[in-house]
Amino acid sequence: MTTFQVPTLAQMTAEGKAPEVLFWVGCAGSFDDRAKKITKAMAKILQHTGISFAVLGTEEGCTGDPAKRAGNEFLFHALPIYRFMFIMHMVRVHLCCYL
Repeated sequence: MTTFQVPTLAQMTAEGKAPEVLFWVGCAGSFDDRAKKITKAMAKILQHTGISFAVLGTEEGCTGDPAKRAGNEFLFHALPIYRFMFIMHMVRVHLCCYL
């Protein structure tokens, strides 16, 4: 079994690089066992295509979808998820994780 490293946006920025794609992993892709398999598969696909991509890593926060579903619109709109809007292309695999 081979492993590979997925760079974070912070690492690429520190190296003076900018990824073509930001891969938004999301809550499910980070914590749910079945969704982790999808996350890993997507990262492998992106790597195989040669597209420069990065994840946010510890900088990624919840998009607020659980708060919105629970009826807490205030919290949903208060979460700072729009700070990465300079990214031109974003890939996500979980439908509830959006910006």
